[in-house]
Amino acid sequence: MLNLNETQKQVVTLIYDTVVAALSKSEIKALMKTYQNIHATTLLTPDNTVTTTTDEGNDDSAASPSGSLKEESVATAIDARARQQIDKFAAWSFSTSGLTMDDDVLPLLHAAIPESSHATIARVLKLMSSSMGMCILSMGKRTTSFLTMTPKQRQQVILAWRKSTTMHMLYRVFTTTATFLCYGQMCDHPTDAASLMHTIGVQQDASTAAHHHAPSPITKMPLPPPPPRAQPLRTVSLEQVDDWVSKNHKFDAIIVGSGVAAGPCVWELARAGKSVLVIEKGSYNHAPVVGDRNTYEQLYYGGSYFSSRRGFITMSCASTLGGGSTISFGACVKTPPSVLQEWHQRTSKAFDVHAFEKDMDMLYEKMGATTDFSHTDANLRLIYGCTKQQKTVKQLPHVQPQYDAQHGYSGINMTMWFEEAQQYGAEFLCDTTVEEVFIRHDHAQGVVCTLTNGMQVTLQSRVVIMASGALHTPDLLRKSGLSNKHIGKHLKVHPTIHVSGYFPNPLDGPAPKPARASDTTDKTAKNEILPLTTSYHLLSDDEYGCRIESYPLGIGQLSSLMTWNGALHHKQTMLGYRHGCTLSIRCRDMNSHASVQTSPEPGVPPSYEFQLSPRDHDMLLSGIIEGLNILTAAGARHLHCPQVTVEPFVFKKYEDSNVLNPRYQAWLQRVLEAGITPADGIYSMHQSSTCRMGYSVKQSAVQLTGETWEIKNLFLIDSSVLPTCVGVNPMLTIQTMSYGVTQKILQRLNFKFRP
Repeated sequence: MLNLNETQKQVVTLIYDTVVAALSKSEIKALMKTYQNIHATTLLTPDNTVTTTTDEGNDDSAASPSGSLKEESVATAIDARARQQIDKFAAWSFSTSGLTMDDDVLPLLHAAIPESSHATIARVLKLMSSSMGMCILSMGKRTTSFLTMTPKQRQQVILAWRKSTTMHMLYRVFTTTATFLCYGQMCDHPTDAASLMHTIGVQQDASTAAHHHAPSPITKMPLPPPPPRAQPLRTVSLEQVDDWVSKNHKFDAIIVGSGVAAGPCVWELARAGKSVLVIEKGSYNHAPVVGDRNTYEQLYYGGSYFSSRRGFITMSCASTLGGGSTISFGACVKTPPSVLQEWHQRTSKAFDVHAFEKDMDMLYEKMGATTDFSHTDANLRLIYGCTKQQKTVKQLPHVQPQYDAQHGYSGINMTMWFEEAQQYGAEFLCDTTVEEVFIRHDHAQGVVCTLTNGMQVTLQSRVVIMASGALHTPDLLRKSGLSNKHIGKHLKVHPTIHVSGYFPNPLDGPAPKPARASDTTDKTAKNEILPLTTSYHLLSDDEYGCRIESYPLGIGQLSSLMTWNGALHHKQTMLGYRHGCTLSIRCRDMNSHASVQTSPEPGVPPSYEFQLSPRDHDMLLSGIIEGLNILTAAGARHLHCPQVTVEPFVFKKYEDSNVLNPRYQAWLQRVLEAGITPADGIYSMHQSSTCRMGYSVKQSAVQLTGETWEIKNLFLIDSSVLPTCVGVNPMLTIQTMSYGVTQKILQRLNFKFRP
């Protein structure tokens, strides 16, 4: 835990209260003006006729499919109820949010700040608490302690960090964590949640309230009727584990981790009559999870996102039964043929592309992937922006997440694999940490694990299968004594950055549509749209590049991505929440340096190194420009780039949203010149390739069968074995790889086994 004394905690509290601050009287008037402008706009109806509304909107113009812009603002008197809501939102701050320093702030800061920087942060906070310290930090510009400054002076200090080469990481850490915590816990606000959420524009109905993602019109996706589910999945009790240990029970297979890769594996082994135990370090959350903050605490590793050692990238991964499939939005994307051919060449043509594609087609059909769903409004903006720039649009298939009002959200693993596997006899043990693989005579014979009651036991099996993910599998292999030099190396992270645009129309209202239906199916154009629900693929000559996707975000996530330009500006921006569209720019990293580092100390989690290469930096930067152009072409009037040193761009009322606008072009040039720094927020949700498979021990960590080179009967089936990153949502790729390796495992189990 980040160790701070009471004075340092007081400084952090004041920083948070400056970022999410109670506004002054003059600022409240400005906020009222913003609210009035948002709720008095000209909207486009579904048939693209113009209508004036005083309900929801913005203060600028709406884009029609023909590209023309029409404006007709009307003055709207703010009624007493709306004034009361605005007053509450203006007075809302960190201190009134119900959050506490020890239970909420410090755990998040501990995860968000690289451990190597904890001491530095503590020293800075100590300096800020004294006049002399502030003088040193500001190089003589400030001579007053942060504790005794006025709110305006504190805001000026934090804004000055934004453009400081030595302090911009401090700016990033405190502004993102403050906004994420405060907005992400709105659902749990003791008294004013409904009022605050209504003011911002979050519409919470019964179905979205129960869904584990934060309620938001831009995350809403049509769900099918809930499937009949008699009972939640049954998990193993501690008494049952004691019985296995006392009887020296031996499973055919133990699967370590329950992520995406575990699903097809446990299903295939169980239906083949093999005894299988799945061990998951996280909990089984079968009840609904609401709100960004609760989602991270209950479903993600460490209860939060976490940083690489030097803070160059922020990562997240699941830690719950079902792993990444539980937090996935259900994209079911086939592995691009160019990637499979690359794997074929990297393995000296030993990787069987035909067999992989055959397995992938089978799984695709079994999961019922479909393109027969309605686009969200955010996706329609992306489609429209691309078609305006003559970029081809394609839909990509999804597996719709299944939701049961009684038993909560279920990902692909639950509904597709685990429930049926349990009917064949598979067992699931949660809240249990595997410490190491039990190895005798160079053969894996089980695992040593710590149960939820703290007791350490050894569970035996004929084979051990690693499905812990690319960040944790190499760490466990190292702690089990494996020494292959490729274990933990070659980490691929799909580095991701975000841009946002605000539109005249709310995103759950009428949206522009493509000019012609044929635009969504034309395959002759140079560039294609490959959606998460929709996305634009910015190709490079080497088949790497970026995918620009309409990314569903909860209100806590969105607030933390908005560059903070002062308390008033941020609250004004959040008032336009319903009008905002955020695009993720995800790069297929080619030669960035990243790895997993294992600590020699027992019980210490792994750490991660990441350094963005010049080539991947330039590719991401190109994606930022492309994403901003797509939003502008779609009619966005207010653009946010990720660079903390570049302020947002706003089109003037008399200007069209046009990518050729000279002021806009000059702003894009500033974005290019700013480049991308760690303070700008590089994220990773997909990690792979830390134990890549190959044809030679000199080139890889595991064989093409998924078995390790060093230890027999120890197999890897997760994303760590992928020879390179995929460049698309990797769920289907991982499950296909898992299914193929499982066939090799079955051959081993069915063969006359060496005792």
